[in-house]
Amino acid sequence: MNVLRIGYFILLFFSNILAFSFLTLDFNLTIIFLTNLFLFVLFYLTDLFQGFLTTKGKINALNINTLRLILCAVVAIVFLSEKNIYLYNFFLLYFAHLLFSIFLNVRKNKK
Repeated sequence: MNVLRIGYFILLFFSNILAFSFLTLDFNLTIIFLTNLFLFVLFYLTDLFQGFLTTKGKINALNINTLRLILCAVVAIVFLSEKNIYLYNFFLLYFAHLLFSIFLNVRKNKK
């Protein structure tokens, strides 16, 4: 497992808690942790599957990313729609993880 990815997960988790505290919003630490953990595992497995399946030539990265986006939308709507702040937080975290994943892929392709 990539140390940079784990460090980013920890940084994003604590910055998420600080943002909720700074904005003086009521928050549930369990929901924030599970949201971050879900996205971390999802993006890690996506990268793992992309690396495995693209070497086999059976599926392209766009199919995997589309499935990831649909899964995230379903999870966000089903589990986090009770409070809008958690829904907004989920999608902000999703795009933060997405940008970091793009950064890692660009960095890996330059080597």
